[in-house]
Amino acid sequence: MDLIILSLIIALLPWFLLQIKAIFFWVYVWQLKDYHIGRFVAHFSTQKGKEILLNKVRFFKFLILLIYIIAYNNDDLASFWIFFISLGVLGIYGLEFLYTLYQIAKKKIIKPVFNLKTIVLIFAATVLLIAYLGLSVFFLNQYYNGVLNILFYAIPAFLLFFDVFSGVFFSLIVLMFQPLTVLYRNYYISKAKKKMAKFPEMTVIGITGSYGKSSTKEFLSEILSAKFKVFKTQKNQNSEMGISTHIISNLEAGYDIFICEMGAYHKGGIKMLTDIVNPKIGILTGINQQHLATFGSQETITNTKFELIQSLPENGIAILNCNNQIIKNEINSKERLEKISARTLVKCSTKEKADIWIEKLNIQNGKINFTVKTTDNESENFVLELIGGQNIVENILLAIACAKKLGMSLAEISKACQNIKPEQSPTKILRGINDIAVIDSTYSSNPDGVLAALDYLTLYEGKRVIVMPCIIELGNQARTLHQEIGKKIGQVCDMAIITTKDYFNEIRDGAIEEGMAKDKILFLEDGAQIFQKIKDNCGADDVVLLESRVPQILIKMLLLVKD
Repeated sequence: MDLIILSLIIALLPWFLLQIKAIFFWVYVWQLKDYHIGRFVAHFSTQKGKEILLNKVRFFKFLILLIYIIAYNNDDLASFWIFFISLGVLGIYGLEFLYTLYQIAKKKIIKPVFNLKTIVLIFAATVLLIAYLGLSVFFLNQYYNGVLNILFYAIPAFLLFFDVFSGVFFSLIVLMFQPLTVLYRNYYISKAKKKMAKFPEMTVIGITGSYGKSSTKEFLSEILSAKFKVFKTQKNQNSEMGISTHIISNLEAGYDIFICEMGAYHKGGIKMLTDIVNPKIGILTGINQQHLATFGSQETITNTKFELIQSLPENGIAILNCNNQIIKNEINSKERLEKISARTLVKCSTKEKADIWIEKLNIQNGKINFTVKTTDNESENFVLELIGGQNIVENILLAIACAKKLGMSLAEISKACQNIKPEQSPTKILRGINDIAVIDSTYSSNPDGVLAALDYLTLYEGKRVIVMPCIIELGNQARTLHQEIGKKIGQVCDMAIITTKDYFNEIRDGAIEEGMAKDKILFLEDGAQIFQKIKDNCGADDVVLLESRVPQILIKMLLLVKD
């Protein structure tokens, strides 16, 4: 028995290490999707997601498993053939193992960000793996005599079965831990609420929306810091756990203002966050179809974002981006207004007169100039060194409106805005190879953001190139929205390179409809190929817009960054 176990351990070590790699990958995907089942499932409706589940290697393994089962249960197929099938299976795992060693050497192994939760999940999945392997060997040892019989006639089928369905097994581990995660989350939320109760004089500002949350938070923090001591959530801390952990670990006496960015992927998500921090001021940046696949409908998205505004007390202040048509329609609705307790609604616009609005907007050469006016006849000129278009101006105006309601004059706010640095903008302009202007807008992506970035491209007189993937989680609006993006690309760009297949046809059709030549809108996944295409077609005075998650190797090659 000892010899059998030792021999099997040596022979099956490559398979075991391949499954550890698979554990890392599946935990990474769940972490990437914030352990949200809807987002996780939506991921596999994308082309990349489908390739994970339905790739050629997985299909080939599944086919071998079926052949093995048929051969094993058919007396006409001699065990001689089962032997060779099994030998082939072990050979496949040997080759995969060698390729994995190559990936490790090249630092290409996909792995999650290690924290307590991911470490626990990886440990639990590894225990499952060991248990499955151990029970398989124990079971087979009862029926087969000798290590060779187990190794070459039986165990490969067990290995194939687990491997083919490993994503299901490891995902079940994640789901099994969800109840514990909920308890852990509720404990932290309760602890955060108790700590917040110690600072009743601190003014809490909540910021939510489908887009623009982070930049609005950063602009507002910089402005208010000129007069107040400001506490804010950090990058990507917009969930209940992120916010609660930040409060528990970092909030202390002496802060005047707490700026809290709020994100959600389901109905009731924003209400949960407002229950933690009890905001007095709510800023709604904009609403669109982002994450429609997880919310289910546009109505649910809208209702969820308005949970912030509806949570405000009677003496609360709601600051609203009335450039956004959905928000504008909602606050003109009697049904919506009846649900809002706050007596003060501040309507902001960069296009028309409102409670606070912008005139004489001018964007060029990395500077934004405009005049802010209010209904109480206050007026002030603003000059900011920021990169971006209409969407950036909307976010700045929301921050200005909030600062004014907190007692700062427009003159004070204008002066404070001088402290806003270009690097605080989510969009940055860099210089790349051939002296190409590279607009880095890779932080995140949503339909309005892409359209605004394309508008900004019109400021450039040279060739205009966009590199972007298709946008995910847009539900049944995805085809229409990508066609709209395609039309805008056709109006603005000289070349478009789309890095994912999902809605490439819709983007291409929209661009062609606006007059773009078919050979100027390309599907390319490989970063090196994209770089070569840009290098061959662009030079000084030309501009490349990198939108959303593009290959990292492309960014490094464009900007001549060394590993």
